[in-house]
Amino acid sequence: MITNTNTSYNEFKITTAIEEFFAFDKLVEDVKKIAKVFNGSSPKISSTLADYKVLLKHKKDVLFSEIPSFLFTSKIIETDLSKGYDYCKKRADLGGKTAQYLLFLYYGQGWGTKTDTDKSFKYCKLSADQGYARAQFTLSKYYKYGLSCEEDAISSFEYCKKAADQQNAKSELLLSEYYKEGYGTPIDVIKSFEYCVLSAKNGCAKAQFTLSNYYRDGFGTEVDDFLSFEYCKMSADQGYASAQVSLSQNYILEIGTDSNWVKSFEYLKKAADQGYESASIMLSDNYKHGWGTAKDDVKSFEYCKKAADFGNTYAEYKLATYYKEGFGTSIDEVLSLEYCKKSADKGCQDAEHLLSIFYKEGFGTAIDEASSLKYLHLYEAHEPQKDECLIQ
Repeated sequence: MITNTNTSYNEFKITTAIEEFFAFDKLVEDVKKIAKVFNGSSPKISSTLADYKVLLKHKKDVLFSEIPSFLFTSKIIETDLSKGYDYCKKRADLGGKTAQYLLFLYYGQGWGTKTDTDKSFKYCKLSADQGYARAQFTLSKYYKYGLSCEEDAISSFEYCKKAADQQNAKSELLLSEYYKEGYGTPIDVIKSFEYCVLSAKNGCAKAQFTLSNYYRDGFGTEVDDFLSFEYCKMSADQGYASAQVSLSQNYILEIGTDSNWVKSFEYLKKAADQGYESASIMLSDNYKHGWGTAKDDVKSFEYCKKAADFGNTYAEYKLATYYKEGFGTSIDEVLSLEYCKKSADKGCQDAEHLLSIFYKEGFGTAIDEASSLKYLHLYEAHEPQKDECLIQ
């Protein structure tokens, strides 16, 4: 994949690729003419033709393998999708498996041509049947969810396994899930574990986190807190938010590592800054109590509000108390009532109790005895010690 973003460099690479492509086409025609005229009558010419055939195959494979770079990093192709489509279609119809996969994208997205889900599926399957791992993985998902085809668990499993056996990390993880769930194949916890290991070692962050959980729970293997921690950290260091939250807890609970509140805070903040809502509400508590960081009422409020605005029920209740008390912000009775009601209407017991008091005392609203009794009854209907809005 081209990483240089210099326009002149990319234009040069595109131009070179196109020139090579048409030179390749001409070479094909020349070889056909030579073969037709001489038909192997000369040993020397026969040897030359054999060399050309090897060259053609090699050149075709090299060019087709470079298509994703040229089509997706160059402004030339991106700004003229019809040219990109024509360029790709020509290669696909010559049998290029990478081009066929790209044509699947062109038809699927309507890039440079009309959207055509049937043709999109057709080219994806052509590519997959030629052994292109990305197409096999995609086709597996199509069969799983019945996209442009009937749902077919067995076909989904088979294409997934073909891609996984080419060390496609995403396919290895999906295959692990199939063995775990018994989708398209009998349940096999050992194989689920083994393919998860392969995917994790191939760098898949989600697989590393899943493997961490496998070692933690002893799924398909022995319980191993140290390896659970190690794979969780690998995933977290790749930016996988769920792993970052889990790793944060490992540092607090000393699972596979020593206690370290500072590192716990650091990983929790990484997850929160990605918009992970449960991490945001937990980070709010860290700032409020000074766990692993200095106390900061304003930041506690800000992260609580982030989680609340994502719709986190507990965060909505907590934010209501912040506005009520003026914690990290100014007192605002109206907003306190608003967030409290959002949380209460989702079943948060503490929010129901607080909202009942608000309506009874006229906090942020007019006194409303009927609404006060309504939310009081909802609060009392909960089982003792059970609060639906607490973070699980």
